[in-house]
Amino acid sequence: METQMITLDDKMFDRRLQLLDRDGNVRSLGDMEKEIIICALEHYRGRVSEAARRLKMSRSTLYRKMEAFKINEPSATAAPANNAGSSQAISSSHETALAR
Repeated sequence: METQMITLDDKMFDRRLQLLDRDGNVRSLGDMEKEIIICALEHYRGRVSEAARRLKMSRSTLYRKMEAFKINEPSATAAPANNAGSSQAISSSHETALAR
């Protein structure tokens, strides 16, 4: 039986989750979790319920994590991540997460 490897740069994702920071050190789980949440919110166009379901957590847990990570609630009309019109609040939070 062959083992299939699933990578984050597969068809569903347009960016890789960076495991190392600029200095070559492993990033913290919190930083990576924040980036994954932002990516999920972008991918599901700001639909928090859908993002929470796909992340296998309750909606209230996702809202709590968004508050802890200072991720603004996306607008319901946010475009998917592969379109140029992504939600500004998500994009700015994502840029901040990547800058660390």
